[in-house]
Parts: sequence; C-alpha cells; structure tokens
Amino acid sequence: MSARSRAIAWRHGAHAAVCDRVEPWRHGTTVAASRFPRYWDYNALRLEASAPADLTAKALVREADDLQSGLAHRKIECEDESTGARLHPGFRELGWRVTRLAWMHYDGVGVESPPGVVELEPERVRPLRAEWLGAEGFGDGPSGVESFLTDEQTVARMLPGRVATLAAFDAAGDPAAYCTLRIADGFGDVEDVYCTPGQRGRGMATSLVTSAVARALEQGVRDLYIVADQDDWPKDLYARLGFRTVWVRHDAVRRPG
Repeated sequence: MSARSRAIAWRHGAHAAVCDRVEPWRHGTTVAASRFPRYWDYNALRLEASAPADLTAKALVREADDLQSGLAHRKIECEDESTGARLHPGFRELGWRVTRLAWMHYDGVGVESPPGVVELEPERVRPLRAEWLGAEGFGDGPSGVESFLTDEQTVARMLPGRVATLAAFDAAGDPAAYCTLRIADGFGDVEDVYCTPGQRGRGMATSLVTSAVARALEQGVRDLYIVADQDDWPKDLYARLGFRTVWVRHDAVRRPG
C-alpha cells in the first residue's frame, strides 16, 4: 500500500471513530456526526474515485443540498486529484471556498527535539486556538468559536490513540505557538501548527514540528503525516523538514449564512 493510500485510510479511520453515519452514495461515501453538526470535517460527502467526465460542480451541489439538508454548511471532499482539479473552478464560480490540501509524509531521518518545546494540557493553548479560528472568520463570533472548541476536545477524545499538545513560549513564559500530535497503531499526524502573529519569524513553527517528528519517531511511528495548504508557504517549510507530498485533496465548502 502506498503512502497516499495509507493517508486516505488514516483519514477514513478518523471518520469511522467519530461519525455515527457512514453510508455509500453514488460517488463515494457520506459521513455525518450528528453530535457535531458544525464540525465540517466529520459532516461531508467524500468523492472517492475518478468521477465521470460529465459530472459538474453544479450537479454535486444539488446532491449536497439533498444529502446534507439538515446542516448549515455543505462540504464535498474530492479524494481523486484529477477530479478535484477539474471541478475546482466550478465550485468557485458557485461561491464555494475550495482548498487544496497537501498530505505530506515524513521521509526524513531521525531528529532531536529542540529545547523550549513542552507538552501542555490542551486548555493552556485554547486562547491561541480561539485566536486562530477567530482570524479565519469561523463561527458566529466568540461564542461560536468557544462552542466549537468544546466539541473539538470531545472529538479528540473519540479518536484512536493519544493526542499530545506541544507548545513554545514567549519571553514572558506564555504559550505563543502550538501544534498537536496524534499517534495510533504506528501512524502519526501533526496538526494545528499555529503561532500568534506577534511572535512569528522566531522559528517556533520549525521547533514545534521538529519536536513532533522526534517524539513520533521515538514512539515507533512508521507513517507520519502533516497536512498543509497546497498554495501557502508552510508547505515549503514542512518540505525542508523532511515531509514529501503524497496526496492532494480538494475540499469544497459552502459556509453557513
């Protein structure tokens, strides 16, 4: 099985752990987590194979409106890269937000964890996570962000394996940057790499990801992934740290409202 196939299986495993509905539809699988209707990652239509050439974004939107009628958002994940690339412009024309997500597999050699990175309880970095989501315009203001963060912590406990929260600190000793590392059954996933704007440019992201890699390798992880926006600069940083793109997934989202 290729690194790409293993990445897809890892993704599907997360859906299976959290979603209470995982059902086939004519282009793949529909997944839903009724406890977390605003958690887009677990309420989506997966387009899992190469789609017919005459399938259009407009037709998929009609299907999403039917299959996701009880949700405020709509989300379609195109797992086949060529299909996603073909449909991408059509979703944009319809006002959907389309993101190309590069799944990167660690192919580097062993590293040592740099000083200054510490594992913390998730609550210690909650203000940073709230800051990030707020900057992205997520939710209906601070109350919506806080509600989602509570759901996010519940979901983290439902996923297999263990999740560690790693942080770096500013001169006053407060968390200024963080990431999470989930490990289960020889797999690992580095997520949510974020640094508060006023502390950027000090190498915190590099230290965090390097520390996560070191911890994962120490614990026997065979497949370690990190996901980055294909069109943004962090992907280049991760490549310099030993990650290689093995899969690009196209996510199309229509936000609530």
